[in-house]
Amino acid sequence: MATSSDATYNALSRTIYHKVDIYLDGNNADPLSVTKDNYMITTSLLEEATSGDTPFDGVSSNEISINLHNLHSIFTPTNTTSIYYGKMKRGVKIIPYFRTSLTDDWGQIGTFYITNWAATPTSNIAVVTANDKLYNIFSQDAVDMPVSSNTTVSSFYTSFFALFNIVPVVDSSVTATLSKAFNELGNKEFLSALSSAFLCLCNCAHNGSVTIKELATTQALRATITDADQVKTIDVKLSISSDYDSAYLKYYVPQESAEGSVLNINALSLNSTDSTLIYTLNNKPLIQFKSISFNNDTTLLTFISALATSKTITINLADIPDNTVTSLNVNGVYLEKVGYEIGTQGENPLTIDSVYIQDTQSAINYKTIMDRFASSLTPIIQASIKGNPNFQIGDKIQLISTRYGVNFTGILMRQHFDYDGGLSCTITLLNSALVEVTT
Repeated sequence: MATSSDATYNALSRTIYHKVDIYLDGNNADPLSVTKDNYMITTSLLEEATSGDTPFDGVSSNEISINLHNLHSIFTPTNTTSIYYGKMKRGVKIIPYFRTSLTDDWGQIGTFYITNWAATPTSNIAVVTANDKLYNIFSQDAVDMPVSSNTTVSSFYTSFFALFNIVPVVDSSVTATLSKAFNELGNKEFLSALSSAFLCLCNCAHNGSVTIKELATTQALRATITDADQVKTIDVKLSISSDYDSAYLKYYVPQESAEGSVLNINALSLNSTDSTLIYTLNNKPLIQFKSISFNNDTTLLTFISALATSKTITINLADIPDNTVTSLNVNGVYLEKVGYEIGTQGENPLTIDSVYIQDTQSAINYKTIMDRFASSLTPIIQASIKGNPNFQIGDKIQLISTRYGVNFTGILMRQHFDYDGGLSCTITLLNSALVEVTT
């Protein structure tokens, strides 16, 4: 068998089957499958590439919310008599599926992990919310990555996700190189900054894998949707130029500093228990650790080791007398960033400030794309459609409507499915002509 086709999702009269598998007993056990025939009331599922409408916005995670009949408080987490007691908690895996025929295979539409399970003892409805694996990455402490030279953007993504034991699927279209690859930001901010600089979509695909795809590479048309099959209503947004009157870009050319101080503490008080010292460096990101020195007149310290990362240094000592006062200096080579500006700032400019745009030609190309957005009559289109779960974020879709006088080709940036026995969807398309030509 095969999953349901575009033709069956486009059919004038269609039946939508939907289930959500909840792995309450672990990922290797049979899941609880909820449908309209048992516990499911409604489902809301959001897939989006960015938190806004453009590739300049922040990377986002996908989310599903399920309303369940809470018969006899079976889905109340505090109900000790429930057969699911102790299992309704954060981190439980959820996989939603759709199909249009009982003879079709189920089509997976993401992998999610519960972030909230809400139901009181008297609630008739339990609300289960789950997010994809990016959400968990966003909520963790910022990672510390070494500075590297002439690093491909593809390998930089791969190195980042490896820290979370994730192997991303990076499209062959991602071919750019960073003269200096480094990270000074939180995890969400880092992915947003890197993706924005190279016009990449970073999101979770229907099979649950993290995927990275470049918008600027021309791709084949995935589908054409019309009044006759999918289109219900269309909202043609006003030009971004109504919000922005100019475009302004600040970029940075990175370079290595001369050897110098990256940490200096003039009056450092130590006791015998202070055998491991950890400090955030003043000048970072650090490229190379060179030397360390303690300066005092009367006290001898036993130095064991020092380990520096791009952001911190860890120093191990021994035989420290109580009430020791010394000074500490750490030398190294760190990254300096020389900033340049392109464009003028009007009353309300579209402004990008990016440390990952690192040379003049790349900045000129990027500024050209910004100018297109600022002057485009229709940078995006939002439409209400019947919904086709076969579409994935990043697909190129043509929208033709005689009723609304629209012929628009765009990249799918967002789709929000609602299911209540029938399926409906709102989508956002980004004008593909704005990003596919970079010069």
